[in-house]
Amino acid sequence: MTLKVFISYKSEYRPFARALQTRLKEWGYPTWLDVDNIRPGEYFRHKIQEGLDTSDALVVVLTEEAQRSREVMAEVDYFLGQQNKPVVPLRHQDCKPLYIFVSIQYIDFVTNESNGFEALRTRLAELNAAQQPAASGGEAAKEQAPALPPQNPDAPPPPQPIPPPAPIVAPGANTATTEPSRRQPAEPYPDKQSLPTQAPARRSRSGAGRWQMVGAAAVLLIAVIIVPQLMQGNALPPDLTSSTRDNTMPLLIIGGLLLLALVGVGAFLWLRRRPESTFTRAEPNLPLPKPAPDANMEQQNQPYQPEESDSSQIDDLLSMDKKKDVPAAAVLRHTDYGEYPLAGKTLAQVFDDLLGQMLVLGTAQARQQAWDELAAALLARSKADDTRPVPLRLQLNAWLANRPSFDAWLAAQAIHAYAIPEQAAQAWVEHDQLTLLLDGLDGLSADQRTAGLAALQAYRRAHPKVDVVLGGSAADFDALTQTLDIRGAVLLAG
Repeated sequence: MTLKVFISYKSEYRPFARALQTRLKEWGYPTWLDVDNIRPGEYFRHKIQEGLDTSDALVVVLTEEAQRSREVMAEVDYFLGQQNKPVVPLRHQDCKPLYIFVSIQYIDFVTNESNGFEALRTRLAELNAAQQPAASGGEAAKEQAPALPPQNPDAPPPPQPIPPPAPIVAPGANTATTEPSRRQPAEPYPDKQSLPTQAPARRSRSGAGRWQMVGAAAVLLIAVIIVPQLMQGNALPPDLTSSTRDNTMPLLIIGGLLLLALVGVGAFLWLRRRPESTFTRAEPNLPLPKPAPDANMEQQNQPYQPEESDSSQIDDLLSMDKKKDVPAAAVLRHTDYGEYPLAGKTLAQVFDDLLGQMLVLGTAQARQQAWDELAAALLARSKADDTRPVPLRLQLNAWLANRPSFDAWLAAQAIHAYAIPEQAAQAWVEHDQLTLLLDGLDGLSADQRTAGLAALQAYRRAHPKVDVVLGGSAADFDALTQTLDIRGAVLLAG
């Protein structure tokens, strides 16, 4: 059986991916390339999954854009973690490879592309031979493997294959029943699902423990030494003179007051930081603010006032994914794979398939309903699992009013929307525990639009793990996909 190769790349480098595919076919290897294997009318996510499952090796075209791409990194992560199959990185552009690629040894195409192809052919021949049945002593494998290239005395020695790392499994997990996940890309920072939701709280509790120990020691000293001396001023040994006793008592009193002051300062600092240590991310029990479409921007960003019916609405949130389908006339438009009708799918499912980077385009009225459904579904997930990010629904032109720091603005809006302490809101922003639902792009002037998108793009680069959904008109599709590098959009009818 000949090795089947999955080609993973960023769409900007499709010409090189095509040239790579041609070379692999010349060597006798069947390939999987998205634009060839995803036909019109087929759902891209299903076909990519099928391609990953049926391929034996993954060749990734390594560029700076690819390392920032959720899709490319998700394919690498799935192949290494879930499939435990070999990944062969090709350094196509001058970039600093992430540690996961350094650890599995990439092939350098930047210095000399010809030598790079020779090293790649050698590597694939070795992988192909390794997967052949061992019963025939390796002879059958040698016959089936494509011929190795002639030796070039000037070429550098080919890199030795390094087996892919074993998948990371949590202690006690049942690997036989673990289902693959396409949502979490392999990136050089901790997975957001495992980020501590109360990292500052751990620091607070540690500081509180130290102050408690100091306080306990101070109380013990006061109880054992100072209090008896204060109550029995003449209890000093009889061999000491009265003058000595008189001089000792003020020192004991001063020492006791200092210890009491120390205990007081410790208690003050501990109580000051206590609200953050007792805050749990799952506590907010308010639905997201849902302003009327014609409300002005100041009203839309006021704290939400819960109504009497909110408790029953919150109970219904957990089944929101199953209740609300995308309108039948809606389609998913992808920059690489065309359009696909979304009947029978929920917005939350499309959000997952687009790896948390999505446009929602249509009229303001159509978007209003979509925001309600998507925000409720994401909030339900967050309530069910407090490691999931919290959705924050905002109007982009509210930031444009005075253009504060984007991080500070998000923290302020989280405080208003969820009635949480300031330190907790800052922790949400710091640890990428927010999903941004930003609407109102079509209501901006050209200058405002440029400034808003620049601020959003800068924020995304600083927080690459934050999920972002942006709303505007259908006419914005081309401009937004190019500016923000968001590949897919839900086009709403009406």
